[in-house]
Amino acid sequence: MPTLHRLASFLPAALLAIAAACDSDSTGPGGDAPAGGIVVLNGFGQPGVTLLADTGTASTRIDFGDDFDGAVFNVANDTAVATSSSFGGDKLFVADLGAGTVETLQLPGGSNPAGAAFVSGEARFAVALRNTGQIALVRRTGTGTAALTLLDDAGLCPTDVVEFGGSLYSADANAACAAGTFASQGPARLIRVSRTGAEGDTIDLPGATGSSATVVVLGSFAYVAVSGEADFSGTPTFVASGTVTKVDLVTGQVAGSVRLPEGTYGAAMRAGADGKLYLAAYTATDFQSRGIFVVTPSSLAMAGGAAGIPLRRTGGALANCGAATADAAGNVYCVEDDESGNSTLLVFDASGDQVRAVPAGTGGVDVALR
Repeated sequence: MPTLHRLASFLPAALLAIAAACDSDSTGPGGDAPAGGIVVLNGFGQPGVTLLADTGTASTRIDFGDDFDGAVFNVANDTAVATSSSFGGDKLFVADLGAGTVETLQLPGGSNPAGAAFVSGEARFAVALRNTGQIALVRRTGTGTAALTLLDDAGLCPTDVVEFGGSLYSADANAACAAGTFASQGPARLIRVSRTGAEGDTIDLPGATGSSATVVVLGSFAYVAVSGEADFSGTPTFVASGTVTKVDLVTGQVAGSVRLPEGTYGAAMRAGADGKLYLAAYTATDFQSRGIFVVTPSSLAMAGGAAGIPLRRTGGALANCGAATADAAGNVYCVEDDESGNSTLLVFDASGDQVRAVPAGTGGVDVALR
């Protein structure tokens, strides 16, 4: 279980896939997808990724080194990408899941990178830079080297980025990230960031406040999950729960929103292969209990009561999942850490009953399917 100090750095990060052995920037999604598999991001203890087969218990691990402190990642085919914060050296980690290797690319010092995305064009990655309010376009120029293009006006605290229709969109938490307090300064925003220096568009997300925001695109809609607010000045209290806001990227209008149950905090989000959105949130102020909440994008209906959806371990105990996703059949894959930080991948059928449990390294903070 991470400390609160560690939690402050666990804002959207992105595990970006490692380039091929050549010096051209050919990294990114494309070509035939590799055989299916499960990828767990290990954010502390033994940082890196753990690769698990669809069945059985065999696993392999790619070590990112002790400096890595990311909390979320992106996976496309055989590539995974994530960042480390300023505490971890402001780096982009690019992992080749097939070769079992990792490469680090340096981002601007003190920029405090967060979420990253695969994008089209010569630069294959885009990274949100919290402390400088920028998006970095990253073009690999050689082994361990990259050329950066910095795009301004991405918000007060951009924590994630996505591409749609050739445009980049920054998920701006609108929080005091550069000041180090991460206090909300008003509603979060989705900002279209120009690659050419032209003025972008800002879409306010009413009622969505917090220190971190993540964004996914399904069809022509963006879904922005914002963490909510907590007060850490004394005994921690949850001030406002997280939200998911739906934005029509064609019209630029907010199409609706849904709030996580009162008494929760956090809204780390991943799109499942079943077309639903899976969010992890803390359900108690001691930060020991977590739940998974599921949103149907078309209606914004949310499944899961105050403790999230019931995911029943063998023997009847409810799982304490820190991150989750699903396959096309609706089977839920979640990662759970015990008090010592040892991680377990848990798989549940669509009814919520455990199918299997597999060791998944230490410090499991995110999970994806490929």
